[in-house]
Amino acid sequence: MKRAWLFGISILILLGMLGGIGSQTVLAHQSIPYDKFRADVYEGKNFERCVGSLSEYSINHWWETGGPCGLTDNFSIRWQGRFYFEPGQYQFRVRVDDGTKLWVDNRLVINKWIKQAVTTYETKVYLSRGYHNIKLEYFEWIGGAIIGLDWRQVEPSENYLLNGFRADVYEGKNFERCVGSLSEYSINHWWETGGPCGLTDNFSIRWQGRFYFEPGQYQFRVRVDDGTKLWVDNRLVINKWIKQAVTTYETKVYLSRGYHNIKLEYFEWIGGAIIGLDWRQVEPSENYLLNGFRADVYEGKNFERCVGSLSEYSINHWWETGGPCGLTDNFSIRWQGNFCFPVSCCYLFRVTADDGFRLWVDGGLVMDSWIYQPATAYETCFYLSGGYHNIKLEYFEATGGAIITLNWELDP
Repeated sequence: MKRAWLFGISILILLGMLGGIGSQTVLAHQSIPYDKFRADVYEGKNFERCVGSLSEYSINHWWETGGPCGLTDNFSIRWQGRFYFEPGQYQFRVRVDDGTKLWVDNRLVINKWIKQAVTTYETKVYLSRGYHNIKLEYFEWIGGAIIGLDWRQVEPSENYLLNGFRADVYEGKNFERCVGSLSEYSINHWWETGGPCGLTDNFSIRWQGRFYFEPGQYQFRVRVDDGTKLWVDNRLVINKWIKQAVTTYETKVYLSRGYHNIKLEYFEWIGGAIIGLDWRQVEPSENYLLNGFRADVYEGKNFERCVGSLSEYSINHWWETGGPCGLTDNFSIRWQGNFCFPVSCCYLFRVTADDGFRLWVDGGLVMDSWIYQPATAYETCFYLSGGYHNIKLEYFEATGGAIITLNWELDP
């Protein structure tokens, strides 16, 4: 794959010299360190000009009216590092003045990119055993400059059971007062006009548990009267927090082998009270190939009409003025597949696109450049455990040249 990438870059340079592709700057990849942070410091709120890079083992800065690298106001910093975690639920805490964003394994878990006085934010994330990528972004406007990040493990007994649910029951639609906690191995309640813990109407319940899954695509189904929200590994996948008659909702999620956190919230208003949750594995053949891609080709930029499906073992297309399935302009493609990653480590993903694309890994959006553009190269690096992982790439072509490539390798 590295040879294909170098060949692709050579073609880009040649075409750029000939005037076929606009001038683009491809930034060299800088490796992300283990057990510490690399801090890249920039002038400007939005990372306008890098003025220096630092190594730090923790983030706990109270600069007041000062700052790093001789800066005082209107600067931004990006910290990135890989840290080892034992399996469990972790509470991440950020103290900030002014704005911040926090990613854990490329999933945005705190997003407060605003001007503000010093404020503390917290969030909980379940992590498997091994190294995980932590990225923190920060900007300082004027005045005091404060940024701190820490995390701690929350004991599993606080909220979660293994292969079962802890159910916390509350008075009120919005978890106003806890009246009891139950242990359940499944959720399948048809209370009609009754309810748990002596409640009948206007109550809410939060179920949380960790369950073991083999790798694959899973269909989650919720039956509910009235409202519900479902999270898988802290990602909201069903959100129907409304008053309603009994209704069934379904969603599909790809899961790697191991324990995953399932959280279900529910409220009952008046009348019938129904809540049920189940899941089943969907055969990979429905949408995904093993170690290959299923490519669905559509007319239109936004997947308007499917005109064909293909099987491909790699994505490396330089159609120029052509395209797949007889299309030339104004088309889109969705590739999906499950691939075996041989070892647990950080992988470098590279995409070259003309025009727009999005890349997901295990359901998490890791690259997003859904724009009109000449051939442009992108890369990102993050940690994956050994085993099968789901890769999804979406692409659209407007007019003119049509280029899309994807490859990955062990982070050098």
